[in-house]
Amino acid sequence: MQFSACTLYFPSSMMGNILRIDVKTLGIETGLFYAQFRDAKRISYLQKRKRLNRRFLLTENPFIVVLPARVSIEPASLYGDSDTDSLTGITFPRGRYASLDPRWITDFTGELRRLGVAPLFADLRSCADQPRTAENYFGSALQLAA
Repeated sequence: MQFSACTLYFPSSMMGNILRIDVKTLGIETGLFYAQFRDAKRISYLQKRKRLNRRFLLTENPFIVVLPARVSIEPASLYGDSDTDSLTGITFPRGRYASLDPRWITDFTGELRRLGVAPLFADLRSCADQPRTAENYFGSALQLAA
């Protein structure tokens, strides 16, 4: 599938928070065999204001959401409230959630539902509460991953 002028959302492989990339062009290949995974996704994109095409693979339980650029939203910050050490007076940020906590995804999909945004493409297999049922999140006006 090919898209243009859109925004790609997927979880960070290190922390699990949702990353946002504004892209000029986006290609999603589904159904790839990669190692032991039978339905890997290859994401290739050209980021806005860049010249180099990039790509990556999502293998087990991928989470991908593609929105039109005109309705894109900003995902939650990696950091939550700040704490101040009482002895030194140094302020340091706390992480919003632990690494790979499922609340990163549920908060993001909840925000999409609240705003009533229908994605161009969604693959929500990593959602714990309703795997592979994007209609429950966004309604039926979208393309589902096969």
